[in-house]
Amino acid sequence: MVARQLAGLALLLGAMGASACSITAVDFTSCETNTQCRDAFGWGQVCGAEGLCEPAAVQSRCRNTIPEDLLQQPEAYADRLLIGSVYDDVAFPLEEKSIELAIRQVNDAEGLQGQLFGYVHCTNVEGSFDALDQETANVEMARYLADQLGVPAIVGPASSGRTEAAYVALDGLDTLLISPSATSPALTALDGLGPSDAAPGLLWRTAPPDSLQGLAIALDMQQRGVTQASVLHQTGPYGEGLAEAFADAFEGQVDLYPFGNESQRDEQIIDVGDQGAQEVLFISSEKSDTVAFLNGIGTNSDYDGVGLFLPDAGFDTSIFEQATQGASRFDAVRGSRPSPADTESLTYKAFVSAFSSAFGQSPETSGFTPYAFDAGWLVIYGTAWSQLRTGQITGTGIAQGLRQLSSGGAPLPIRPTSWPTVVANFESGTAIDIEGSSGALNYDPTTEETSSPIDLWQVDPATLELETLCTISLGMESDAVCPGWPET
Repeated sequence: MVARQLAGLALLLGAMGASACSITAVDFTSCETNTQCRDAFGWGQVCGAEGLCEPAAVQSRCRNTIPEDLLQQPEAYADRLLIGSVYDDVAFPLEEKSIELAIRQVNDAEGLQGQLFGYVHCTNVEGSFDALDQETANVEMARYLADQLGVPAIVGPASSGRTEAAYVALDGLDTLLISPSATSPALTALDGLGPSDAAPGLLWRTAPPDSLQGLAIALDMQQRGVTQASVLHQTGPYGEGLAEAFADAFEGQVDLYPFGNESQRDEQIIDVGDQGAQEVLFISSEKSDTVAFLNGIGTNSDYDGVGLFLPDAGFDTSIFEQATQGASRFDAVRGSRPSPADTESLTYKAFVSAFSSAFGQSPETSGFTPYAFDAGWLVIYGTAWSQLRTGQITGTGIAQGLRQLSSGGAPLPIRPTSWPTVVANFESGTAIDIEGSSGALNYDPTTEETSSPIDLWQVDPATLELETLCTISLGMESDAVCPGWPET
């Protein structure tokens, strides 16, 4: 700590130049904001209750860091380039590891011109850490990372509702938020319309919005002769946004059954069955809700012969492994998700291989792992642009860098071997075009959103493998005929 304070003092004295003013240690360490302390001493410094700079408290929720003792010995890592994440690492453990993998890889490549990255993951799960529920923990951990530690960018959260809540909580802190799996269309305009290179938005995502998925679900049902759909959906941006996108596109009768808690969910499951639904679209960002839905209808005869549809949040093998009471309904399940990268592409294969090598397991059992890996690397790319082009690392600077990744040129794969090329281009102010492990990441400069074809999938009741049925291309102009559609 003393070394850091002396270094900060030297910087301050140098900035004073020929000024005749004198300074004391008390003058220097007094503060009014956390930013003043970070400017003087580096990340992880806050303005304490006594109006003096002091180290930020270590949060028990932030249990996974790179290096492992990053928060315990901040003085030893004062020059690290910090990246944070807020994620539900119980429901989405593979996604959080995918983010971590990106940090490991850039550090193995000697970081940004020799300066290594630091990583702080904070879980938002409800558990033994404290008395916080998940929604409160989500907001508090986002603010802790941004306001206490001073991270310029956060990867996560996983769901649209928590992403919106975290974004609102970070207002005024110049912190970029990038979610790998928040797909609600309502998020597109949340941080304003009309972004530009000079004034980019601070809310990004690697997964495309659900406006196309809602259209694809409606098209699939109509092609299969479905004329009535009951939409059992979670309240909040994801459930309401996708339900609305589907209802706007579907030409038949749509009956909406919203739920805001477990009791309402269970009651609506009974009511939907009692009303004689033809097909049920179940939408929730919580895996536990989808498991409960499948288990709840397992022995309910009202669901005999009823079609079941799950969107992207349902594409997870662990859901079907847990829904043992609903196994008799698995053959009625059909689903959708943004189409991932070509599994035969070198970019995707490199991600799967590196993940398996690092963690001893496959990332392919969860649908958003490639998006999480790409989100981690995008923050790294944005950090490079901000540092090399503006001389400082800020949320705005990182966002400006993200607008330099869709130039339309030859795609550069997101792999460690591409990192020197990215740095060289950004050092000269040259934009690039990237290909992620999740597919093409072509950001629209007006919306700062990507787009993607939509896969239809089903579950094999015997093996619980999730199998792709077909892909509906952008604009619904594909000549492909999906299983269950009439021949054309």
